[in-house]
Amino acid sequence: MARTIVRIDEWATAFPTKNPKKYEDLRKRAYDSADVIRFISDYLTDCDIGLESDIVRKSLQETIFYSVGTGVDLEHVDVEDRLRRFLRLRGATGFLRRFLCLHVFNIVWFQTVDSFRESSRSQTAFMSEMERVEQLCRQVVDSVWKSQKVQSPMHLTGAQELVLRIVQRLQGL
Repeated sequence: MARTIVRIDEWATAFPTKNPKKYEDLRKRAYDSADVIRFISDYLTDCDIGLESDIVRKSLQETIFYSVGTGVDLEHVDVEDRLRRFLRLRGATGFLRRFLCLHVFNIVWFQTVDSFRESSRSQTAFMSEMERVEQLCRQVVDSVWKSQKVQSPMHLTGAQELVLRIVQRLQGL
């Protein structure tokens, strides 16, 4: 996971000003916003396979959707422009922090969803529990983020420490 964090940070730092060659090759095949978002997530995960990679890609796609806003008719250029604007305003660290919040939630939720589904008395209660878990995950990431004083560029040792602290914090709950 630490290598992925470093890769996302490097990409998010460079993307506002240039596109790497491999990304450009993928982008030429983009037809709509969903294609661009999928291509970016594939590029950043290097098309790895397996459940962990699927969850990373899902988290990246959600982060990009969050960053560009919703719009049914967004062209691929609109997605790129909005993403560049977000990265100029919030920086690579803002993007990475949002990614980690979503990713930690996706991992925790994937592991606990069945328990919540069985114990919830209604769909409303289930949704309420999901929101509570999401908020808790965000709080964990935010507190570790602040205590680690995360800055870009992210180095592998710093990313490893960040992941370790998040895991320790989750285990302490």
